[in-house]
Amino acid sequence: IDTAYGLYIIDDDEGDTYTYSLSRANSFFGVNSATGNIYSLSEIDIDTNTMYEDFDVYMRATDSGGLTTQELHVQLRVYDSNDNPPYFNSPPYVVAATDCTDPGSVLGTVEGADDDSDYNQNNHIYYGGSGGKFAVMATGEIVLTEACTDGEGFTG
Repeated sequence: IDTAYGLYIIDDDEGDTYTYSLSRANSFFGVNSATGNIYSLSEIDIDTNTMYEDFDVYMRATDSGGLTTQELHVQLRVYDSNDNPPYFNSPPYVVAATDCTDPGSVLGTVEGADDDSDYNQNNHIYYGGSGGKFAVMATGEIVLTEACTDGEGFTG
């Protein structure tokens, strides 16, 4: 008998149905008694410096007569997901330019962080934005985009 997710049961008693249960207590996962599907009981958060965490689930299948059971050990690997927002390390960032500063000049750099792991680049940050006479590049550099004129300067 094929079940969900590749679990295969061989039983000489044709027509048997099965119920599934945990054979050892587990605070993270449960087992659907009708399908054998394993599900999480609560949120599992994998973050900084950890790509994944392994969990052991011990379950059993019992035939409809209740006479035959089989134990199964399943190792589940839960990977980090991109679930934390990035944040700036030291806001506010103050930069300045004068009418002598050439457009294209790097005025400073913003820096941020993300508490996710580097799995699937979950912790990579790409910067962007603009306002007035400057833009924040994908690398975090703050670049002057227009010349200041007639003694004009700005702090942003």
